[in-house]
Amino acid sequence: MKKAVKYVVVFIIPIICMIAHMIIKGCYPFGDNTILIGDAGCQYNVFIETLIERIKSGGSLFFSWDGGMGYDLYTNFCYYMASPFNIIAVLIGMWNLEIAVVSVMIIQTALCGVSMMYYLTHTRVNRLGEIPCREALYVALSLAYSMSGYMLNYLYNFIWLISLILAPIVMLGVERLIHDNRIGLYYVAMILVFITNFYFAWFICILAVIWFVDQSKGGIKRFIRDALRFAMVSVLSALSAAVVLVPCYMAVLGRRDTGLRISQEVIGTFGSFANYIQSFFWAHYVDKSTKTAQFYPELGYCGIFVVVLCLAYLLCKSVNRTQKLKRIAEIVIISLCLNWYWGTFVFHGFGFPHLLFGRFEFILIILLVVTAKDMISLIGSIEKTHGVIITVFWFTMMLLGVLFSSNTQNLICYLGSIIISVYLGICLILYDIKSIKKISLIINLVVVALFELVSNFFLGNVNTYCLSMEGSIGSQSWEDDYDNIEVGVGERKTAYVNSLSYRRYSDTDIFASSINLDLLHMFDDLGLTYRLNLGSFEYKGTTPLTAAMFNVRYVLTDTPLYYGGYDIVPEKEIYIPAYDRISQLFMCENKYMVGIGYAVPTEVLSWDMSGSPFDVQNSFTRDVLGVGEIFESFSIDSVELSSDTCTIYDVQDLNCSYQNIQREEYGDIQYSLIVPDNMDMYMYIEDEACFFTEITVDDRKISGGSDYSVPAELIHIGNVTAGQKVHIKISNYTKYGQCGTTNIYFFKYHDDIMNSCLEMMSQSVLKVQGKNDTRIHGTIKVPEECVLFTSIPYYKGWTVYVDGKKQNLYRLGGVCGVYLDKGEHDITFSYCTYGFKTGLIMSLVGVLLSIYLFWLRRRENKNEKTNY
Repeated sequence: MKKAVKYVVVFIIPIICMIAHMIIKGCYPFGDNTILIGDAGCQYNVFIETLIERIKSGGSLFFSWDGGMGYDLYTNFCYYMASPFNIIAVLIGMWNLEIAVVSVMIIQTALCGVSMMYYLTHTRVNRLGEIPCREALYVALSLAYSMSGYMLNYLYNFIWLISLILAPIVMLGVERLIHDNRIGLYYVAMILVFITNFYFAWFICILAVIWFVDQSKGGIKRFIRDALRFAMVSVLSALSAAVVLVPCYMAVLGRRDTGLRISQEVIGTFGSFANYIQSFFWAHYVDKSTKTAQFYPELGYCGIFVVVLCLAYLLCKSVNRTQKLKRIAEIVIISLCLNWYWGTFVFHGFGFPHLLFGRFEFILIILLVVTAKDMISLIGSIEKTHGVIITVFWFTMMLLGVLFSSNTQNLICYLGSIIISVYLGICLILYDIKSIKKISLIINLVVVALFELVSNFFLGNVNTYCLSMEGSIGSQSWEDDYDNIEVGVGERKTAYVNSLSYRRYSDTDIFASSINLDLLHMFDDLGLTYRLNLGSFEYKGTTPLTAAMFNVRYVLTDTPLYYGGYDIVPEKEIYIPAYDRISQLFMCENKYMVGIGYAVPTEVLSWDMSGSPFDVQNSFTRDVLGVGEIFESFSIDSVELSSDTCTIYDVQDLNCSYQNIQREEYGDIQYSLIVPDNMDMYMYIEDEACFFTEITVDDRKISGGSDYSVPAELIHIGNVTAGQKVHIKISNYTKYGQCGTTNIYFFKYHDDIMNSCLEMMSQSVLKVQGKNDTRIHGTIKVPEECVLFTSIPYYKGWTVYVDGKKQNLYRLGGVCGVYLDKGEHDITFSYCTYGFKTGLIMSLVGVLLSIYLFWLRRRENKNEKTNY
């Protein structure tokens, strides 16, 4: 092949396969399904849309009011949008967003093979040299990376793909630093890694260290010298990228409590190690409809031919013993960490991510591919009996994977893997006994490699392709309605339809890895919906008080029971394609609007936010505003508890524990009670596994629900009268044998107290005179010293000026507060991402130091040539 042709082949094959796969699965634009599963469909594409809108409008890159009550856009840009390939998404997205995102995802996946090709053809370590058909071998090995099981299952996380593209370039940079004393490629590659996705940069740093150890040569003195140079260049590259790293590190510093916690249950392994062995089989699949943690390290497939060549590498006597031991140690350590909770904890920066524990498995794939390449360069060193030993050993491993795996595959997977393995074993044995020549062996390797990689793409790639998010919420029926909702300056709107919140239609909800943890905890304290492990919150579960606090004027929803404090008007019927049903859509308007900021007594600085959400809200109305409690707890004389699927035990009033005893069904707990008095009734449920609540008041049925389990729900049952019967069914995600606990609290709402609160809150309101992405300006007149309580989310990047003088900013739960003296005041809030200025200065220092270092090295090299 000519030099450019092999790059074109490696690039085009994954693209053709993906397009064909989309056609077969009926994915947009070839059908109603979508390839944008998981985060790609509900999160990443929205951030790309945000980027497009910012470019079109020329808005600030520091802050956005279009989600999360307002959020830091810069850190989210650096996590989700910084890949240079998103330029393609922006250009195409002006026309069609979904095609834009799909295009970027497919192109970056294909480019992973291109970068691997560049590494394989430019490394001077074990180059294939005069090996027959070496160009075809390069193609096969490059595709083993870009079409591996890891890529097939994680490609929807296209924000990571830029790091996977850069990974082989970083390895090449490490080699040049060690072997040629050239630091430029490694320095530049690492800067790109840091600024294009700061999260995945952690894994690339681990890869760089592993590869440095792998490639280190010579004695201890040379190792120390190389290590110091490696560390210096690594620090310089990180320093040069500090404008990204510093603010992003500050943003995620408090995020570690959002993952899985260490306990006795997670100290062991994910499951059977045989599952992991089986993951190297051809046509092995991981179906995302079965999202269980142990599945996600099972992404080892990169071609059985790669595994066979790696086994040959272990037997090859021509490989340096020290080098062989290092490579074995690297592969074994990563394999153990992929299957061991503590190993995963370390590899993920001493924290547990949500569900996807095998995120660093691409390092193993790279090591296997490179090891296979090293073996091919020594193909002539295969000795007699090696083919037999390799075949027997691999079949033994396969037998263990089949017999002891808890993740049973289909017959095609097992038979196909056996046939491929037998064929490769026969080829090696024939080569052992000189029945075939080297070129015949290599041609067979290439043919098998291309066949199994392409066929595995279609047989092993059984991800759950479903309707797009727009289809799931039926937004085609109401998108125009939402867009036409007009709100005032500083006011917000949101949509919650078909038990889903979608940030594209919300100024309040957000799902992001760099989420504002203070606001998330405030949502938790006040009873609004949050998911700590997912890093998300949504404006759902309101009361009149929280409706007044957060300045959200309109909610478009089919589930009005979650919106206490809102006037509800039926709007229209909409069609939900996901469930093939008609739903009633409601426009909910806030009848307790106050404004973006208002004066409250200074007692708010000691606001007690402990206890249940009703305790927290009562504390605000009683202790801060001084008007009494808006919620009153009451007792139920008689409650009947029952379940169709669980054994109920340890019952204490309205609280109980349970165990699921049905193998094929989720759990449920049912409460039946008689209303003791006339009231406006609210209910709060605590159950870590809760996902759907059905409520019936006599003949009036109310439904709720969520796609994810939520730890708690606040529900407005509404006006009820004494003697009415309330039936509550709480469904949960527990499976057979699992246990859980449900706690329920009932409260009576007092609207007269709330009206007194509203009167106090409305006495002194911030009059907004100007607002843009990063600046809010207004005036307020207060009769006495007080605190300005705002619905502006608290970030350290905010600076507030009162009458032109900088003042302290108080964190009131998760929103901003400012102390004010008596009188009329001019208030200005200004925003710049926290840590950005410090990071910018550090980056300038890093770049200047790097320029000086390169100048010194150039002068030294020039002097050496002159002296020579």
